[in-house]
Amino acid sequence: MDTEFPQTTDPKTTKARILHQLRAHFESETDDDSRRAALMFRFMPSREQDPGDVIGPGTLVRIETGGRESWVLVVPNFGGHVTDFEGLPLQILTPQSPLGEALLGRRRGDTLTLTTRSGATRSYRVVGVL
Repeated sequence: MDTEFPQTTDPKTTKARILHQLRAHFESETDDDSRRAALMFRFMPSREQDPGDVIGPGTLVRIETGGRESWVLVVPNFGGHVTDFEGLPLQILTPQSPLGEALLGRRRGDTLTLTTRSGATRSYRVVGVL
């Protein structure tokens, strides 16, 4: 059974709030990469995707692995950052990362398995797509 978003989270504004939080974070930094990241998050579309849409760059995804849920935002650049949003981890990924690449083209309800560098496997379930 798919997990629904908590009642306190309005999916229509969740992505906009996350983008605002990320932009504010990067604007507080002074290096050139942070300024470019803040600009990207400022102009990234915050529209809600339809439930059946596939995951692509700019998609906010809620995933579950090992019984824990987290947010993943797939962006074209500036991946590798981890923060939190509404009590859940928020990881910024690019399509060049193993998880980012594996999520591309997936939909809500899909499950994927990745093998880590150490040879262990980890399964992920797409809980939601915004």
